[in-house]
Amino acid sequence: MRFLSWGGWRPLSRMSLPILLVHWSYNLTQIAVKTNLTRSSIFEIGGHCFVTIFMTYVTSLPLHLLIELPMMRFFKALFSSA
Repeated sequence: MRFLSWGGWRPLSRMSLPILLVHWSYNLTQIAVKTNLTRSSIFEIGGHCFVTIFMTYVTSLPLHLLIELPMMRFFKALFSSA
């Protein structure tokens, strides 16, 4: 139970919106690139999952740091001063 309450999960939970937005794009791109529908193996499925998850997090981190975090701070400053 201590694993689930670990503080390291907090930054990942704050990135949930950029992860959701980017994940959908990567998922559709991976499916669109696959031209042969009959070929399927555990390695292809695992590779698809790994690329989708890894690239989603790699792309979502700058999106979160450069766009979402400054906007959250701006709105917090804007509405807390009123």
